Amino acid sequence: MVRSGRLDYLVYAGILGFLVCMAMAMAMYPGGNLWDHARPGYDFWRNFWCDLLRQPAYNGAANLRAPRFAQLAMVSLAFGIAAYFVLVPRLFGHGRRLGQLVTVAGLGGAAGLVAVAAISSRSSPTLHGVAVLAGGPMGLAAVLGSIIGLARSPSKSPLTVWLGAAMLAVALFTLTQYAREFLLSVPSSEWLPRSQKVATVLALAWMWAVSATAVRASGPSG
Repeated sequence: MVRSGRLDYLVYAGILGFLVCMAMAMAMYPGGNLWDHARPGYDFWRNFWCDLLRQPAYNGAANLRAPRFAQLAMVSLAFGIAAYFVLVPRLFGHGRRLGQLVTVAGLGGAAGLVAVAAISSRSSPTLHGVAVLAGGPMGLAAVLGSIIGLARSPSKSPLTVWLGAAMLAVALFTLTQYAREFLLSVPSSEWLPRSQKVATVLALAWMWAVSATAVRASGPSG
């Protein structure tokens, strides 16, 4: 029997904290994006998450409150991710070594997200990019290992496997495109912030679904 150890609560809290704080940050963002500096407010499909950390905003207005809530959102999600990658190996059954690798890589990815939240893409673009490219591959490695472990699990759910695979595909595309733009200095594509949002939604849904599976597998005692 899987023991969730109430780690599922931490995963849920991290997801909900991210959603609430990020919604507040988007509402407080003055405006502008990479392709349209004059556009008012936050454009969900054309602004990056990290645009919320910019000071000033793209439109030149002071961005005083949005960065704080965006940082809170990212740190909240990072803690949820850390708890998630401690929880998910408990569904693997046999495969302790894989579970250990998933946890270590997942904690590294979570730490990378904290670094991304702490480093502004405007004031320190190089360090910000390094944080993304350091934490991103570790997170994706943890996702890949989790998918393998879940596919082999005696209590596997096809939904969790397919959600994870979809999230991995979109996130890999997003990270590859970001690396191409960062390392080769090519113009940014408007597909990048869009794929970032799709990857985020899939990641949140996957984490929630897997955590719910862990709760069911743990039985009434948790």
